[in-house]
Amino acid sequence: MAADRFRNADVTTLEFEKRYIHKQGHPIWASVTVSLVSSSSGAPSHFITHIKDITLRKHAEQALRESELRYRELFENATDMIFTTDLDGRFTSVRGLALQSGLLVLPRRLRCLGCGYG
Repeated sequence: MAADRFRNADVTTLEFEKRYIHKQGHPIWASVTVSLVSSSSGAPSHFITHIKDITLRKHAEQALRESELRYRELFENATDMIFTTDLDGRFTSVRGLALQSGLLVLPRRLRCLGCGYG
């Protein structure tokens, strides 16, 4: 428990994330901050605990991870050529099986520095 962590280390505040189960059975994520309050003599007196619901943030982080995975799989396994450019029109990434296999060769003016092709 938190009291043991305070006794075994020279800390006065602990922060961690924890998953709780709601009484209706669904998970709730929380950011927990526990602070040790000491008396004027320096002896531990009591704890102050702050619990913040971060369930929506956790759902958003999971949705972002899933979206990034879908994009990466699409980008890396595309049979069509897919590319990105910066605001100056320079290629920043180029992918596609035709390009990787050498069936498609970019003209020199379109080559992408750092993309591994051309």
